[in-house]
Amino acid sequence: NDHKQEEKKKKPEEVFVERLQRDENRVKQINARVKRAMRRETKGADPHEEEETIGTHPYEAETMGYEETIKVHAIGTPSYEAQKPIPRVSAHGSFGGPLMSGLNDGSGEYFTRLGVGTPPKQAFMVVDTGSDIIWIQCEPCVDCYTQRGPIFNPSSSRTFRKLPCTSSACGLLELHGCEARTNVCLYQVAYGDGSFTQGEFASEALSFKEATIRNVAIGCGHDNEGLFAGASGLFGLGGGGLSFISQVGRVYKKIFSYCLMDRDKEGLSTLTFGGLPRGVNKFTPLLRNPNLDTFYYVGLSGISVGGMLLHTIPATAFQMDSANGDGG
Repeated sequence: NDHKQEEKKKKPEEVFVERLQRDENRVKQINARVKRAMRRETKGADPHEEEETIGTHPYEAETMGYEETIKVHAIGTPSYEAQKPIPRVSAHGSFGGPLMSGLNDGSGEYFTRLGVGTPPKQAFMVVDTGSDIIWIQCEPCVDCYTQRGPIFNPSSSRTFRKLPCTSSACGLLELHGCEARTNVCLYQVAYGDGSFTQGEFASEALSFKEATIRNVAIGCGHDNEGLFAGASGLFGLGGGGLSFISQVGRVYKKIFSYCLMDRDKEGLSTLTFGGLPRGVNKFTPLLRNPNLDTFYYVGLSGISVGGMLLHTIPATAFQMDSANGDGG
């Protein structure tokens, strides 16, 4: 369409500025989620607040054969790893792969390649530690953006399974609906810049060089729009219950690490699951926000200017309230 043709003509610098604006919008979205979670905490367990109907989508009903009611669910639900089936892994040690910078494509993001399905089809994925849902563009497309390589066809995979509306993974989605005729779980993820993905929620096998993980809950997106730099989808590495980290948590103890090279120099950055980085002997503990389990936090003890600690700011000013997630 005209929008996609216009996007192709933009210079890398223009695309990069747009992505910075998107990040600013995501911060605003995070703040809105915090306020919404705080209102839930104040009001108590109100079922109408926990599952707020925000509207139907007649466009999807016409093009995809369903009319969906999206519901908003409480933040801080259990992880999918606590539910069966537990992902089965073909390797017992750590595993991972290289990360590629998107700088040459005008993107400030990092990407990785992994196999999706059985037999595995290679997918070029955005790596995102600030969101949870793993999703990939799927045939048939209602509206898909242009990506590198062919769009994933779930009918060609022996391990693709659509998840029912009553599945534990479906219940963990912040926004979900149900296709009443087939009882298939429908997902929707919207990002702060207006990008979005929606389609069916399914379980599938994901493959790396050293490991294959089965029964991973992913989104099979039939309607996707946004600035994803030609990627096949998004690989969610947040701290929430549906992120890849949580789904393989029982096997790899939720341990992962990445080493990012200078994007202007040669060499590949790396992403590793299940093992500690070699030669690292200093660690900073991460903090958890009870209202926003997706995001990672570190404790700030003070601020120095020119090597001089600002004693006028007490350490308590940076502390997070463990009860409601304020501060920090």
